Amino acid sequence: MKNTKVMSIVGGAMLLFLANFVMAAKPSISEVANQPEKKLMKMVKIHVNGKPNKKGEGPVPKFPAGGSPPKRVGILTFFIQDTGKQQAKIYSNFASSSELTGAGVNHFAAKFYDASLGVIKKVFSEQGMTVLTTGEYLDTPEKEAAYFTFEMNHGFMMRGLIKYVKSLDGWNQRAWAMRHGVTHLMQDAGTMKSATPDGYRIFPIEMIGQDGKSTDSINDLREAVGVDAFLGVLIQTQYNGKELVLRDLWMYVYGPNPTKKVAGKRYIQWRTGQRWAETEMRMKPPPTVAKFKKGQIIFEDYSGFDKLISANSKTIAAYLAEVSMGN
Repeated sequence: MKNTKVMSIVGGAMLLFLANFVMAAKPSISEVANQPEKKLMKMVKIHVNGKPNKKGEGPVPKFPAGGSPPKRVGILTFFIQDTGKQQAKIYSNFASSSELTGAGVNHFAAKFYDASLGVIKKVFSEQGMTVLTTGEYLDTPEKEAAYFTFEMNHGFMMRGLIKYVKSLDGWNQRAWAMRHGVTHLMQDAGTMKSATPDGYRIFPIEMIGQDGKSTDSINDLREAVGVDAFLGVLIQTQYNGKELVLRDLWMYVYGPNPTKKVAGKRYIQWRTGQRWAETEMRMKPPPTVAKFKKGQIIFEDYSGFDKLISANSKTIAAYLAEVSMGN
């Protein structure tokens, strides 16, 4: 009887261990992507900052009836942002942290870009829009200089927020930014490892549109490089020392204010540029991208990522095609 009881306890413990192991196991990208397309599309959320103002003021564009989607859409930026991980030690003030090296984040930026570009171009072309890389639209020395020397303008409130967040120490700064949804503030402060493929710059795309000066500023750059709209892509990952997981995908589109000013009318919040659309795709649970041993990649798999970026692209491209006609 005693042996039977011991075996029962051991067997129960083993089942509990296996159950916890299965629950803790993260899916692969392909496992997430191989869902029916309807489910994938439902994972993508589109965000608009309210309703358009009757006079075309404010952050939300008011498209006139009978319009058409932008013909030339330049990729403003494409970057990955790794949040890293901090692990507090119980009964001590010490906390360990894990984050990708500069070489690591560059590697993954290039991999995600290669898996995305063809899909993005194809999906947008189906809605009558041509997506251009920096190598395609920065076709003169003047355009290259405008892009690579550009400095973003921000309003008074946003400048104060940036100053405050950057005054915090590294990990408190990161935690504050994550909690308040302004992680893009961190890229210049060095507490978020970010990288683009060759030929691109990092732009704080989540912040563009938080105030009028930022959208006006990015619209000046759009005019200087000769595209009809800008597309920004952000892929957020998290490295914990043993594996890298995919957390979120974002896409943003910025363009000129489609409403023309009327002579004699009084405007209070006029913006020459506006954020046209934003999509977000959160991974729950986040799928595994790569595994590491002693800091070296021993496994990586991007199979199915094309379906994830396609779902985002289809959502934002279809939305642009519809609203740009005044619908």
